[in-house]
Amino acid sequence: MVLLSPVHPISWDHVKPGDVVRMRDGNRIIGAATVVERVAPTNEHLVGRWPLFSSVRFLNDVEGFPAGTPATIIDVFDGGYVLEIENESGESTGLACVSDGDIEPLR
Repeated sequence: MVLLSPVHPISWDHVKPGDVVRMRDGNRIIGAATVVERVAPTNEHLVGRWPLFSSVRFLNDVEGFPAGTPATIIDVFDGGYVLEIENESGESTGLACVSDGDIEPLR
């Protein structure tokens, strides 16, 4: 038995017990697992970190997005955050992975 955590939790909303999920290393499939149970995520990884769904902006140019670009934190991992990038209308335009030093709160 293993515990899998998605890189982008929102993309796993449809996963249910009995589904088979593939594990990847980049584009290479390295395994598969049958889901036996879904459990709610804990907030242990958020201690001392910014909470999910905080509104932020880039301090520097990151992954092709210019400094000042607004985004929302959608996941937290050991080295930083996964952000959903938004355009001026508030529509999602992509994802980026950043570290603490790359973002600041959007006021």
